[in-house]
Amino acid sequence: YILDGTYETALQYNCSSMPRAVICGWVSDRLTCWADTQVPLFLWQDLSNSLGIPQSNVRVIANHSVGGYGGKQPEKTATLTAIMARRTGRPVKVVFSRAEDFIGTHHRITYKNYNKIGVKKDGTITAMHSKIIANWGSDTAVPYICQSTGILDACTMLYEWQNSKAEACGVLTNAIGYGPMNGFGDPEAIYSIERIIDEAAERINMDPVEFRLKNCMRYGDKAMEYEQVMHGPIKWGILG
Repeated sequence: YILDGTYETALQYNCSSMPRAVICGWVSDRLTCWADTQVPLFLWQDLSNSLGIPQSNVRVIANHSVGGYGGKQPEKTATLTAIMARRTGRPVKVVFSRAEDFIGTHHRITYKNYNKIGVKKDGTITAMHSKIIANWGSDTAVPYICQSTGILDACTMLYEWQNSKAEACGVLTNAIGYGPMNGFGDPEAIYSIERIIDEAAERINMDPVEFRLKNCMRYGDKAMEYEQVMHGPIKWGILG
């Protein structure tokens, strides 16, 4: 049997319990930034690069990051606050309202996925083709689409099949910017894999749980190394 389908994921907002908050102050040419961020090291580097000052002149203090879920990555908020503080000669605090957090920060990337699957009558998956078109918006924080083509991660960690083809592209649009959210691109991609697996199980009159158990990865199976999927040529190993 050969099945195909097109699936779309919706825009999602991280909805942290505390919206973005930044305080910046200068002493001479040295900047101190108090920020609600989950990656202070990246923010430290971003401030240095954006403002054109040495990293030794930047101090980032991030004592408490409340509810990041991947979304409290470096934002333009800190850089703009630092510029305002330098121009006014006074410390500046910026705290977003919930509405401002909605329209001024990154959201989960939205995908349009095309999937095609081949299955035998006994439920064995023979092949999978996945094509992803990602809406990156106008200002994407991190292009995670290359690691989240669904086929690669699903084949690495969830299911086993022998023939894979994955295609992906990101499109810049006038929508709000997109960035990390729990899973870093994987849930959006694997969502479509799970959908078409349900449809395949229904087509051959097989329980969807039994279908998954038949095709799931087991100790000793041939598998790709996850980091290689993300950062370089595919390297094969044995699942252990």
